[in-house]
Amino acid sequence: MSLVGRGSAEQGELAGRTGQVLNVINDSTKWIVSSLVFAVLVWNPNFKSAWWVSGAIINSFVCKTLKLVINETRPESSRRREPGMPSSHANSLAFLSIFSALALYSERSIPGTTVVAATIVASAMFLSWLRVALGDHTTAQVLAGFALGSSLAAAWWGIGTATAYPLLTSSPNLRLLLCAVTVVAIGLFAGANLAPKVLAVLGMSGGSKEA
Repeated sequence: MSLVGRGSAEQGELAGRTGQVLNVINDSTKWIVSSLVFAVLVWNPNFKSAWWVSGAIINSFVCKTLKLVINETRPESSRRREPGMPSSHANSLAFLSIFSALALYSERSIPGTTVVAATIVASAMFLSWLRVALGDHTTAQVLAGFALGSSLAAAWWGIGTATAYPLLTSSPNLRLLLCAVTVVAIGLFAGANLAPKVLAVLGMSGGSKEA
């Protein structure tokens, strides 16, 4: 084999391995992010964390509603057939990262918080870009999702710091209500996302038994 041919083969193999790694990262994003959110709630179980998560769920609901209304198809290369405008992944990543960055930046007197905030946002942008690179969404769908999530995160942060946080600080009953609503919302959100997968698995199991 010539050096040129060998180099091309090695480059192709490297590109194939890189693509496999990126696919694994892309497919794992939802579960990794969900695990991190759960870890934050366990590590820091206060009304600010509950406000953050409740806002993320509202943001997701708004995005999914818009997706159904707009009803724009995904690229032909996508493995999924449901509407793609705006991107739910980019939307959730934007909300969680921008809200977190604003919270960290408000504590910028603590060394390292600005760097952590920038890293979180950069990671969210990279994971959102993967949706385009791997053919799950168009660029416009991802940009729309990220813009929506960023806007709602900034608004939710502003409402929290200006109005909700002072009220929650002074009222134990409001804090209890927010935590209860957040727990219920998390349960409903998890059920809505897991139910189709569980039913699909049960359907496959039933089909294999019948066969």
